[in-house]
Amino acid sequence: MEYLLGLYTMQQLELADRLGIKKQNINLWLKGKQKIPKKYLPTLEQLFHVDRSYLSKELNET
Repeated sequence: MEYLLGLYTMQQLELADRLGIKKQNINLWLKGKQKIPKKYLPTLEQLFHVDRSYLSKELNET
């Protein structure tokens, strides 16, 4: 998801605001310390125009 944030030039704080959560939650997701709760997946799919299966993978530019 870190790649997607960069691709969309979105800061963690902006994403947290859009989801109505704290930036610390986004940070935990990015570090792999916490899984993304299923209730946020539909919103993330819409924001980043990707299937939810990509949100749990580490994407990079290739």
